[in-house]
Parts: sequence; C-alpha cells; structure tokens
Amino acid sequence: MKNGYKFQMKIVIVGPGAMGCLFAGLLSKSNEVWLLDRNPARVRHIRKYGLKISGMSKIKVPPQDIGITTNAHNIGPAELIIVLVKSYDTESAVKKVLPCIDKKALILTLQNGINNIETIKKSVHKKFSSNVSAGVTSQGATSIGFGKVKHAGTGETLLGTESEEIYRVFNNSGIKTRMVKNIESALWSKLIINSAINPLGAVTKKKNGELIKDKYLKRILIELTDESTRVSVAKGIKLLYKDLRHRVVKTCLLTGSNINSMLQDVLNGKKTEIENINGVIIAEAKKLNISVPFNELLYNLVKLISEKL
Repeated sequence: MKNGYKFQMKIVIVGPGAMGCLFAGLLSKSNEVWLLDRNPARVRHIRKYGLKISGMSKIKVPPQDIGITTNAHNIGPAELIIVLVKSYDTESAVKKVLPCIDKKALILTLQNGINNIETIKKSVHKKFSSNVSAGVTSQGATSIGFGKVKHAGTGETLLGTESEEIYRVFNNSGIKTRMVKNIESALWSKLIINSAINPLGAVTKKKNGELIKDKYLKRILIELTDESTRVSVAKGIKLLYKDLRHRVVKTCLLTGSNINSMLQDVLNGKKTEIENINGVIIAEAKKLNISVPFNELLYNLVKLISEKL
C-alpha cells in the first residue's frame, strides 16, 4: 500500500474476476483496496505482478498498491465491501468476508440477478443488514488472465439514494455513477438487458456488438427483450427505460467488444449464471401465466452447452 498516502476509504472487493479487478483498478487510485479471493494461485500471481487493465482504461496497479488475500482476518474491518462474485456463490463469499464487517461497514452488491441483496442480508448479522444495498453497473470487462482485464465497455453505475457515500467515492475515482430513487427498477432493467444479451452471446459465442450486426440474431435479441419486459410489467415494476429494445441495442453498441460474462463462463468451462438471469424470468413468468418461449429456449441451450463442458 502507498506509504503516507491519505486514502478516501478502505474497500474490500469480494471476487477478483473481470469486474472485480476492473473496479479494484479504478478505485485503487485514491482508496485502500483489498481483494478477497478463494483461489491461492491467483492470490500469489497478483501479489507478485499486481493488476493490469487494458482497453478503454489503461491502468497498472503495482503489487505494493493492492492488497489480496484468501483470509479476511488479514484485512480487518473495512468501510466498504463490494460483492462481485457469481450469484450462486454469494452466500459462501459473504461468510468469508464477515471479519471485515462491523457496524460502520457499507456492503454493496453489483452482481447480476435480483436476489443477491436478500441473500447477503441473511448472511450477515441482523444489526448489519441495514448497511446492505444493491446497485447495477453497465461497465464491461473481459478477463484475459490472473489480474489482467480488458475494459471493454463503459456506462453508468446506478446506486440507491441510501448510497450517497459510495456515490461520492465512485465518482471521485472516475466511475460515472448516479443515484436512483427506486433501485428495484434498475435491477429489473439490468436483468432484462442481461436476459437478452448474455444467453444469446453464450450460445452463439458472439461479442456484444456482433449480436446486432446480424438481422436474425438481432431479431432474437428483441424477442428476448420483449418477453422479459412483459414479465416485469405484469409484476408492476416501473422500469428505468421506456424503450428496453433501444436500451439493449445501445448496450450492445457501448460494449461492442465485450465478451459477456456468461460467454466468458462457457469459454472457460465454468458454471454460468443462467439460473439467476433467464431462470428468474421463466420462474416469474410461470407465476403470472405468461409465455416466454425464447427465454426457455435460450435457457435450455445454455444448460445443454454447460453440461457438455
């Protein structure tokens, strides 16, 4: 860590994957940043070489300016915990970071899916549950090795109005952030975008920008968007964007070179978040007796691909 430097905040990022390393690199300029990892090999690598971010951002974080460990007791109490693990790992990851959480610690999830905040609240002590908040980010990142990330897409990060301190720290670190009154609207809007882009990219092995260049893929993208939008509207959720079709296409343009997280998982032979994205849409659709055939098809195709890995 930088000797004699006055940091804004002590931050722990749980999960140094693509997004975790990207946020670590951006936040490390003016904060004390720690990465909590479960992979000893990755810990050793980052301790030796630090972080390197290429693409839309050019950042090198030397090893002495970033902390990383597999044991949260080595970090101690933190002011901000950012959870960026896969949705299915949320509970176990939060249990590992408990030594860093006290009454002053803010806990933020920027994960895919909509149920992570409830999982986190159940995993921390009751007296800390009011410190948990959720946000969404349009940043895009592709992992190209331990501690190496390509910043492949930029966009806003949205936080609830209760997250003013995090809002200030993010913007001061160059992460364009704004607060919204209803974070559930933001979470569902992001879920709809992910339910269209992620599985289609994973099945076709196309980058985000390629999905809108082919008229047939774009048509499927729109069908997925419309289905997921109908489900959210039926649930009475007021979405952030009036035209989700336009927003999905714009997201593909803004993150054109990005390999979405589900495709990265497929390419790396890892478990995907299909259950937490399209699985949620399908489950909610069944409750409301709404037909979502495109979501069901892409869900099954991703499952098929995953089982063959």
